[in-house]
This record gives sequence, structure tokens and C-alpha cells, in this order.
Amino acid sequence: MRAFFLPPAATTLFVLLLMTLMLSPAYSLCEDSTTSCDTTRCVQDSATKTYTQYNNNCGQCGGCGKGCCNSCQKHTGWTYTCSNKAGYAQNGVDCTAGKYSTEGNACACSVCQHGKYSTGTVNSCTNCDAGYFITDNGVLAREHDSSGDCDRCSSGKYSAAGASGCTNCDAGKYSEFNGNDPRTACEPCAKGTFAEAGWSACFICPQGTYRDTTGATSRSDCQECHTGRYNDEGSSLASLNDDLADCTTCDAGTANGNTGGDSAADCVPCPTGKFAAMAESASCGVCADGKYTNIAGESICQSCTAGKYSNDAKDGCESCPAGKVSTSGEHGESSCENCGAGTYTADSITCSVCPSGKYGVGTATRTSCMNCPSGKYNKYDDTNWYRHDALADCTACPQGKAQPSSGKASCASCEAGTYGTGTGFTAMTLCTVCGSGKYSLVSTSAVDSNGVTSCANCNAGKYLSASGTALKTQHDHESDCRNCVAGKFSSSPASVSCTICQAGRYQENAGQSSCLLCASGRYNPDAASDVSKHISAEGDSCLLCTAGKYQNLQGQESCVQCGAGKKSSATGANNANTCSNCANGKYSQVGQSACTDCPAGKSLDTYGEKVGDCNDCDSGKYYAGTGATACTVCGQGKYVSNTGRTVCDSCGTGKFLSDSSNDRTKHDEVADCSDCSPGTYQSNVGQSSCSPCNTGKTSTSGATICADCVPGKFAGSQGSSSCERCGAGKYADAGGATECLFCPDGRYSDDLGFEMCLACPIGKYNNAAEQGNLRTSCDTCSSGKYAPLSEGADQCADCEEGKFSADEGQAESCDNCQANTYQPTTGQFFCIGCPIGQSSVEGSTSCSTCAGVITGGGCLVCSKGTYAGSTACMECYGGSRSNGGMTTSCSPCEAGKFSSLDYGDTAGEACSSACNTCAICGAGKFSNVANTECTRCPAGKISKQNSVTMLYDACEDCAAGKISGSDGLTTCSTCTAGKYASAGASRCTDCTAGKISSSNAGSCSLCVAGKYSAAGSSICTSCSKGKYADQQGMGNCVDCPSGKFAAVLEKASCDNCAVGKYSASGQESCALCSAGKTSTAGSYLCSDCLSGFYSNEGSLDGCQQCPAGKFAAFSSTTECSPCTSGYYCHVRGSDSEAGSTNSEEHKCGQDTSGNNVANPSSKYCPEGSSAPQNVQTGYYSTPTIMDTDVRQGQAPCPSVYYCYMGERVSFLEWADGSCSTEDSPVQVEISEVVGSPSAENTVSHDFDVDKNTNTPAELTLSSKSFAVVGITDNSESGSSCVNVAGLSADGSDFSFSGETLKLTGNIDYESCKEGLTLTVKVSQLVGLVSFGMFILFSTKV
Repeated sequence: MRAFFLPPAATTLFVLLLMTLMLSPAYSLCEDSTTSCDTTRCVQDSATKTYTQYNNNCGQCGGCGKGCCNSCQKHTGWTYTCSNKAGYAQNGVDCTAGKYSTEGNACACSVCQHGKYSTGTVNSCTNCDAGYFITDNGVLAREHDSSGDCDRCSSGKYSAAGASGCTNCDAGKYSEFNGNDPRTACEPCAKGTFAEAGWSACFICPQGTYRDTTGATSRSDCQECHTGRYNDEGSSLASLNDDLADCTTCDAGTANGNTGGDSAADCVPCPTGKFAAMAESASCGVCADGKYTNIAGESICQSCTAGKYSNDAKDGCESCPAGKVSTSGEHGESSCENCGAGTYTADSITCSVCPSGKYGVGTATRTSCMNCPSGKYNKYDDTNWYRHDALADCTACPQGKAQPSSGKASCASCEAGTYGTGTGFTAMTLCTVCGSGKYSLVSTSAVDSNGVTSCANCNAGKYLSASGTALKTQHDHESDCRNCVAGKFSSSPASVSCTICQAGRYQENAGQSSCLLCASGRYNPDAASDVSKHISAEGDSCLLCTAGKYQNLQGQESCVQCGAGKKSSATGANNANTCSNCANGKYSQVGQSACTDCPAGKSLDTYGEKVGDCNDCDSGKYYAGTGATACTVCGQGKYVSNTGRTVCDSCGTGKFLSDSSNDRTKHDEVADCSDCSPGTYQSNVGQSSCSPCNTGKTSTSGATICADCVPGKFAGSQGSSSCERCGAGKYADAGGATECLFCPDGRYSDDLGFEMCLACPIGKYNNAAEQGNLRTSCDTCSSGKYAPLSEGADQCADCEEGKFSADEGQAESCDNCQANTYQPTTGQFFCIGCPIGQSSVEGSTSCSTCAGVITGGGCLVCSKGTYAGSTACMECYGGSRSNGGMTTSCSPCEAGKFSSLDYGDTAGEACSSACNTCAICGAGKFSNVANTECTRCPAGKISKQNSVTMLYDACEDCAAGKISGSDGLTTCSTCTAGKYASAGASRCTDCTAGKISSSNAGSCSLCVAGKYSAAGSSICTSCSKGKYADQQGMGNCVDCPSGKFAAVLEKASCDNCAVGKYSASGQESCALCSAGKTSTAGSYLCSDCLSGFYSNEGSLDGCQQCPAGKFAAFSSTTECSPCTSGYYCHVRGSDSEAGSTNSEEHKCGQDTSGNNVANPSSKYCPEGSSAPQNVQTGYYSTPTIMDTDVRQGQAPCPSVYYCYMGERVSFLEWADGSCSTEDSPVQVEISEVVGSPSAENTVSHDFDVDKNTNTPAELTLSSKSFAVVGITDNSESGSSCVNVAGLSADGSDFSFSGETLKLTGNIDYESCKEGLTLTVKVSQLVGLVSFGMFILFSTKV
């Protein structure tokens, strides 16, 4: 059997249907519509679900298992199948909305098919209107239960009536409304638009397209704009896209080779080299040969100019290839043609004739003409091409000339210093160089002459060493025959070299035959190796003896050193007496300018020759400074056990040294530091005395701290060497007592040194009122009295009523009067018997008629520890007591007392005999009320007496600094020094590292900074040297970190190493940085001084800037060196700026920026200069052989010289020469000077003349600052005897402002033998301005 399940919605409908059938009136299943049925008239066949009926009207029955026919007649054999009536389901129920049924359908209503709906009880469903639809096909009735279930077709779709869905409008059509009828639904798209199937609107063709017919079905139906066009109007209006004319044409100069252009940018400007002449171009054309475009977007091409042609890219014109020309570029590169013979082109426009020195053969591509080869020339420079069309047009150089270069228009004469005889020389080297000692001038011979054939000899007194090809420039003038320079000499003519002056000698003039001796006090060490060291009597030539030296002789190469132990600060000393002895405390080695102090830690009572002569300070002495003549004895609290010390050691803590005498033996060993005596202490180092201990404290020998007196002892005065024991009758219960206390009432001490007084024994007492303050014993209580406490009573109490004490020393309480006795008053030593007929219980104050247990008409008196019951005496329970007699109950033991049991230990058990009294708990125990035993006080506590009852009814904590180590102790023990205990402690605890305590301490104290302690210490120890403790409570001292030190004990912090010092970790002193290094404060290493800086060993100033005038080229410099003479090292702007690193930092004649100063020769810089010095008036800068900007010194202007702005200028120098015959030379003496600068200078020069031959001679005038304007002569004979070539008498045709003027002429000796006056006229020049003419001098021969 197949099972089926209803979905939830269906189940709900089914239940509702059943409820409706159950609650509704019965439906008639018969045609007569009766409601009552006779079930017997229709026979049910449940197997076939049919009915056998007796009336053919039963055809209307249709319950499919249930039904009836009303008033049916039996008609056997007729059988009908059950069926529904149209619009109804089984049992006659109406079909609901969304369903229908037709007559004859079996037993059910059906859901409407798609496109239909019903409102209920129908035999068919209604079609949805055209334009509407229902997709559900007979599944869910709720989708068909009203016309509202018909969904409207959306825009772009349509449907017929009863449709299950909507149909898309055909492509190319659209509908913009919902619910469309198929007859009117879709309309064709207009031009310029398109629509795909089912679209509600037509879309405008996009940019770059158009549509010129209707009904376009897709984007692809939009036609793309043709090449050369574009449409950038977008999709805003169809009218902008409905015709080809809507595509805009590209402008001329642009092109679009693609269809569908959608913006003006699609019309791309033609690139350079191309053009588009027409609008609507699909591509750009290439410019023709000879034309070009060099700007994008051109519509026409430009023509190339002459000398050019268009390149392959046609984006510009190229110049014709080098060597070719063109008149225009209309035909491309083929327009360029070659130049003809003898011509070339440089601009590709015209062909030019080859210039002089060149030629060109035949028609060819030529940018230049060929050079005539070396040794030849072509002098023509005109428009005749035929003079340049062959190599033969180049002519060979004539004799005496040469042309080393090609392409020249002429040949040059052989150079001065050479000569030659051949033709066609291709190099000047073919001209022969003059030999040593010879020279030649530039040849002035004609082309066809032989030129120079020989060279002239140099005169004696000069030298010329050059020879060979490379030195021809040393033979090209007479001046090449040079005077020996200052510092050199030559003793023979025709020399090839001059000799440097020997050591100890100098020569400051040129051309000399010997050298001069350096003066005493000076020396010259140079052994003829450096000429600059021999040019002056001063400066770098003859050096002044430096400080520490002297020289008493002339011409010496060294100075004599002052002896050891002596000094001399003078420079240039020329006497041994300038060396003086060093002062006491100083020493010097040989040759010293100053004496050196003996180092720190040493002394010298005289002067020494070496540092070893300085004596170490003896033990017990020191000296911190340098240069000591005697060492200082260590002061109080100090000592030093070794020698050579700069500082004394401090006596340690617990010690002192009081000696203040000058006896070193009392400070030369640590044993000189005495221990502090007992009763004193010293916690600091280096002290001269110890401090007395405060009252309550004492110390042993060498103490660094005083300790508290222990309990039982005291120190009543400062400086006590020991603590005294408290006397009898006194006590001290805490450490550090300054006095002992009297025992309190009820206590006593009968010996010395009590920490606590003893309690008076049971039955005894004392108090200050009766025995006085000093209580060494206790008195016995008299009879009739008792001591109310177990011990420690301060008075005796009278026995209470009902009690008595017959003996002295009654303890705790008086005895109860026995039964049948009584005592009505206090303080009695007896009890009174009861009268006859009366009785009393124990402890009664009166007698009474018998009460309690009556036996035989009498009174039964209960014994102690029992009480009277109704018929007998009952025993008391543990923790209670009774005195017996007639008492009817037992009393509980009060706190501090107990009553025990003879058996067991549980409270509540009856006593056998011991409950007649409550015992007192002893010291160390306590009890509460009604206790059967006393409990031991736990560790850390002791029993506490009640101040009223004096019974031990509780325990109390041991005070801080005291302990009880186990249960039941009676006293607390004092913690020893180095330990502590808080209140209630059971043991003493070691002080942790970094803390200390004295005895009886409740807590530990922190060690102060600079000290430390190990665990369990009673004193703090000072940190040793090199260590520190920067906080309180340090357990150990820490090594000073690198860069720091601790020189004394007990440092709370380490000191930074000073500048110029360093240290590793854990040091008591810092080491000095070696010279050339430094350190900042607190450094662990030293760093090199940078170049430009220096440092001495351990310099406290760090690396110091090299002072002006000195330099340090390298790092780690220990001393800056003087800057080189001729140069200076300038002053820096700040100390932090590096000093000079270059010995030649600035030339003397330049500023610090390297610019030449005006008149550099007016400045000089000795060695170690910080700035150029001005040359004094009347002086000149030396040496003159050096460049003017590196002069090193100054010297007085010598005779016949004029010194101006540092330059030495000679008035007149006659050329020296030797006599050719036996004749003596003519002496020319300057006898008169007219003008500047001095009329006192005279000089004689040899002017050699051969009187027989009138050999030409020369006179030389050196003039750096004068111009010669005229030379005249006047002989006594009245005729002119001097003939100067090329110079007129007044000098009007001659002007000269160079360094040297050479005048060559003949002197007629015979005419002038009686006297000749030679006058030279000059004009002084400053710059280019003349200051007038004057006669410089006049000479008479």
C-alpha cells in the first residue's frame, strides 16, 4: 500500500475541511434533497466503493464509502458508481476558490491550470485577461483563487488570454507599458536605435555609429562611421545617430583609418614626415623627396632649402653629405654634388678655393683641402683654384727655415738656440742645438741665406749647463748665461754650474766667487745640498741657535748644547754663559730651553740632569703636584706605605691616625692607623680621631659602629668601654639601656645583670612603700594574711571572713575554716567553733542550724571537693571546687586556675578527691574559667598575668626583638645582633643582605649608600676602592663601570674619569690617555685626536686645536709641527674647529681663499707663521729665488738696491767680463745719484772694453718698477764715445718696463779716456701710471 504525506499547508486545509463537515448541516445525497437517510436502503460495497440501491436515483450518491438515498425503492441488481455533482467534491462539499470540478469526475476538486483562476464552486476556471498570466499549472490553489493572481506582463513583453507566461517583443521592437495585448503590444525601433527581444525601450546607437533604417535588432545593426569620420555625440538623441551625415569628417592634416570613430581624438594628426591634404582622410601620405613636415597635423609638405635634402622619415631636411653642395633639395640626396679641383665646401651651399697651405686634387667630396706636407708651404690665399689643385703647388722650405707642421702658408726660421744649413726641413729638431756654454738668437737671415752657422760663448762669471735637443730654449739668448744665484758661487768663467755654499756659510748676492761666514750665535747645518739654506745672513740660511744652545764661533754648522741640568731660553746665544742651572725640583737633559718639573710623587732638593735624578717621595710622604723640592708628610688620618705616591691612603673605618707632626715614620705604614679604643668608633675613612659611643652603647677595639648594651646591662655615659651589669634590685629588659630600672612591686633581683626581675615567691611580697625602691628580696606574709597571687605579689591581703592563716608566708589564699567552725572577721589566724546545735560548712563566716543532708537527726557535713545532695554528698566535677560542708553546689575554677581529675581528662567527670581546691597555673601556661588543666602558651608567646587577679589567664606575644622558641616558655629570649624578630615570633631571623641589626631588634636597618652587608650581619662594611653602592640596603658593592673610578672607601657613586683619562671596570683610579689621544669625561677608552688636533699625555683639555702657525697632518698627533716657511696656517674661528692639517695650508702671498693678494712679495712667512707678515720699509722678502708668494723672511736692503713692496731692485748692473788682453778694465763708479732713493749708495762695476779693437760691450739695467726713457753721454773731450744701437740720444724711441734691459753698443775708448759721464733717465711706474721723469743716476768713467 502506498503511503502519502500532506505538506503542512495541505494538512491545515484538510483539518479545516473536516471541521467544516463536522459542524455544518448534513448535505443531501439524494435528488429529493432530504436530509434524513435510511442507511439500509443503500447497500455499501466497501471493497468496490459502490452502492447497490433500489432506486435509480441513487446515481446521485457519491460518498465513496459513505452516502444514502432518500425514499429509494428497492430494486435489486442495479449497481451505480459513485460520482460527484459538478462544482462539488465528495460528500457534496463545494469546491474552494482556485479549484473546479466537472460532473463525473471521481470524488475530488482540481486546481486550475496555468493562465486560469476560480473563485469556488465552479465546474471550470476563468482565463486571465490578455496581457496577464499565471505560471502555476494546477499545483497550488492559492495561486489561482482570484483574478488578482494573474500577473501583468512587464514592459517589453505581451500575452494572450489564459497564458502561462509572457512573450518577448521581437528583436527590433519594444513595448514600454505593462500588460500588453499582442495586437498592439510591440512597436518597431526608430532610426538610430535598436532593441533586442523583450526590451521595453530602444537604445540609441553608441558613439561612433549610426542607423539610417528602423527596426534594428541589436548593437551590431548600428553601422560604424566610415574611415575619416567620427561621431562623438553619444546616446542622447536618436536624431544624432540616424544618418551617415551624423559622422563628422576629420579635418585636413588628420586621418582616421578605423571605422567607428567615437571622438575627435580618433582623427589623429599626421605625424612629422606625413600630411593629409583633404578632410575625411583615412590615412596620411608621405612627403615627396625634397619635402618634409616637422610638425604633426600638416596638410602640405615644405620644400628643403639649398644645401639640404629631405631625409627618409621626411620629418626634416638633412644637410648634404660633407663635401657636397646643392642649390635646392627638390630631388633628395641626389641634389648634392661634388666640388671641383682646388675647391671644397664647408656649408654644402658653395664650393670655395682652398686656403693657403692647402690643395685639392680633382672633383671630389671635400669638406676641407689637403694640407701641404711638413717641410713645404703654399703662400697663396686668393680665388685662383689652379694654384691649389696639385701637390706640386706646395714649395719646399728654403735654407735656415723649417716647417714641422702640415698645411702652412710659410716656413719658420730655426729657433733661437739652434742653427741649420739644409732646405725642406720638416722639423725644428733638424736645426742643430747650440752646445753647452753657447747660445744663439733668432735668425733674421733672408730665405736664400745660410742662416746662423755658429753659436756665441757665455761670458765668464756666468754658467750655462744645458745642451742637446731638449734644452735648446736654454741657448736662445745671452741671458741664458746666468749669474750664479744667491747661495752659490763660481770661481772660474765658462762654468757649466755653480757650487752651493758649504755648511756654516751663505751668500745673499748673485754672481759671487765665494761665500760668507755665518755670525756667532748662528749656524748653517746644510752641507751644500739646499741652496735656499745659504742665501741670507739670517732667516733659514744662518739660523739662530735655538733655545738651549749657543755658538761662540763664526761659520759653524751646528750649535753647542747647554749641558745637562742647565737651560737657556735665549735664541741666537753666542756665549756659554747663557746656559744657567735648573732650579731645585727641576731637571733637564742636554740642549734644553727650559727645565722640566720632577713628576708628581717625586722631589729633588737640587737640580737634576734627568728624570731619574728626581727621588720618589718616601713612604709616609706624598706630593700631588710637580716640581717638588720636598715631599709632604701625610696628614692626620692618612698614611702611605710605598714610595713615589701622589696621594696618601686613608685609614680605614674603625681606625684613626692623630699625628700631625712632620714625622713621616708615623705615617709610613697601615699599622700607624690605630684601632679605635673600646667605647669609641669610627665609621668613616681617613679620620684623625674616633667618636665616643653614645650612652646605652659600647664598642670593642677597632669598631666601626657601637653596639647596644644587651638586656641586663647598661652604659650610663658616653664612651663606655663596656656595659655594666645592673645592680641587685634593678633590671634592664631591652638592649641599649642607658640606666637600669628598679624592680617593680612584687618583684626583686638579688644579683647583678638581671634582664627581668624575679617574681616574689608564693607567700612573699614587696613594694616600694614598705621596702623602698631597691628591692633585692621579698618579705614573708604574716599570719592572718596571704599573698593573693601565685607569685609576684606586691602586698599581703587580710584573710577573708570564713578563712584564716595560722602560719607566716601563706600563699595564694587563706585556709577555709573547717566545718563546724567559722570566722566573722578578716585578717585572722584562727577560726571559732560553732556553738552546740549549730553547724557550718568549710569556710563559713557564721554557724547556722543544720542544713543539707540530715542523718539520724544530725547534720552530715560534706568533705572538700563534694557538695550536699538530697541524700548524700556528691563529688565535684573537674574544673570546679568546693570547700565541702553544707554547700549545695561546686564553684567553677576561675581563669588562671584549674582542678584536675584523678582519672581521665574530660571535663564533666566526677572528682574522686582532688576537686576540693583550684590550683594556680604556673608561668608559661594559662587557663580559662572551669578548666581541668592549664594550656602551655604556644611558641612566640608567654603567659600573661591578669593585672587584678595576678593569675595567668592568657598568653601574650613576645615583644619585637624577642622570641620564645617552643611552647610553654616563661620568658622571651633576646635576638642577637644581626637578627631580628617581630612581635610574637618563635625564632630570630637573619637580617637579609644589605641590612643590619643590633641585639633585641624588631627589624633590620638598611646599610647606607657606600656600604654593604652580608645576610646576618650586625655592621655594614665600607665598599672597597674601585667599588660602590649607590642605594641603601646593598648586599654587596658593585664594580665601578668602565670610565669611572672610586679612589676612596665607602663610595655611594663612582666618579667619572676626567677628560684625558680612562678606566676599565672596578678601578680605584683612571689611567692617562697616551699623548695623541683623548677621552671625554667618563670614558672607558681613549680615541685618537683627529688631524688638526693634538694632545699631551692625560691632557685635561682633551684634544686641542693646533695653534695658528702649526699643523697636524695625521691623527694621534702628540705635538703640532710648525707650518713650512713661506706658508702660513691661519687662526680658526672657534676652538672646536680643526686646526691646520697641511704644512703648506696657505701661500704667504695668498689669502685664506687662495686668491693672490696685491704685491705678494711684500709679505713673508717664517716657519710657524699664523698670518703673513708685512715686509718692513727698507727691507725685502727672502729668498729671492723663491716665488714671490712663498717668501720666508726679510732682509735689509743692501747697497745699490732699491727695496719697494718687498722687492729688491738693482739700480744698475754692469755685465761682468774678463779682460781680453793685458789691459785693465775700465772702472765705472757711480759718483752721484740724482733722485730716489738714496744719494749715499755707491757701487763699482767692471765694464770690460778692448781699447784696441773697440769690441762691442753690454750694459744691463735691472728694472722691475722703472721704465728707461733715455740714455745720454757726455765726455770731457766733448765728443760722444758711446754708441747704443737703436736708441736716440734722448731715448724718445725706446721704452722698456721689463725686468732686465740689455743695451749693446760701442765705446770709443780713445775719445773717452779723459772722462765719460753716462746719464740714464727713467720714469717710475706704478701700474700703468707714470709719475714723471727724473734722472736716476749719473756715472763718471
